Amino acid sequence: MTMLNRPRRMRESSFSRTLMRENNISVSNLIYPMFVIEGNGIRQDIESMPGIQRLSIDELIKDASECHQLGIPAIAIFPYIDKKLKTDDASEAFNDDGLVQRAIKRLKKEIPRLGIISDVALDPYTLHGQDGLIDKKGNKRVRKLKTFGLEKGKDSLSLMFFLSPADVRNTGFLTFDYDESGKDDDQWLFLPALRKTKRIAAGDKSGSFMGSDLNYSDMSSPDLDLYDYTLMKETEVKGNKVWQIKSVPKTKAEAEKSGYSKSVVFIRQDNYVMIRGVRWVYKKKRNKYLDVRKLEKIDGIWISTETHMTTKSGKKTLHKTILKENNIKFNQAEVKEDLFTIRRMEKGL
Repeated sequence: MTMLNRPRRMRESSFSRTLMRENNISVSNLIYPMFVIEGNGIRQDIESMPGIQRLSIDELIKDASECHQLGIPAIAIFPYIDKKLKTDDASEAFNDDGLVQRAIKRLKKEIPRLGIISDVALDPYTLHGQDGLIDKKGNKRVRKLKTFGLEKGKDSLSLMFFLSPADVRNTGFLTFDYDESGKDDDQWLFLPALRKTKRIAAGDKSGSFMGSDLNYSDMSSPDLDLYDYTLMKETEVKGNKVWQIKSVPKTKAEAEKSGYSKSVVFIRQDNYVMIRGVRWVYKKKRNKYLDVRKLEKIDGIWISTETHMTTKSGKKTLHKTILKENNIKFNQAEVKEDLFTIRRMEKGL
């Protein structure tokens, strides 16, 4: 006998569905995430999460009270920490009068029966953006990556996968680098442990890329029209004739977005490749020094195969990133545009 229909008598009526169901989700099961920022009377839209806002503590109290009145038993608090308070050792996280600490005290005073869940992660407080502290004893962290790139007209597409170590394997980073002046590049970071893709908002591009000395803004080309340039002089670096050029953002907004107040770069005159650079970190007493240690010509294209980026405060080295590239291939037929999508990034390698 062939069964044409699946009997569903127990689900036909609402009363029977209520009697038979095994799970029941209600408002009492909810935890409402809230994002807190310094100031008063502030409701700041979060670009990467439409409809969600960062709230100053006074506004947080209003929304938390409404949640409590609706029967939501708990909220989870996530802070937006001023960049001036971020350090390598996340010291602001231990400040008794810090943003989260003051928010929790006020919430418990105003709404004592509301449950409050706080995130103990350190990444909001660190300069390197990692959820932990970096060893200052010289221990190295090695990460292996595989990168794909495609030129689409004047735009550039890039997709990067982390291969190792295990805790970052299949982390993906997708970039749409637009040639059009005034159009912000698009960037997304996929975190496999959370099964979550995060769009990197313009205001976050000055942050550290995966705990390295590179900013997210360093992972795409700058908009040349947003900078003023000065040819300082012609000189030599490592026996190569170079132009020494200073670039300064035209606006405060661009400096904040890139994370740099100015840069001085050294461009080889024979192949137009930057082989050295110094960048002044915006509103911080530290510089970043870029040095191309190895430069190779592959399939007629000059490319850096070893680059060092060192962050210093005065003469003191704070952190260093060494980027080595190998097995570089150009004009590969299997690299097509459909590779450069969020869905494909989330599949991993």
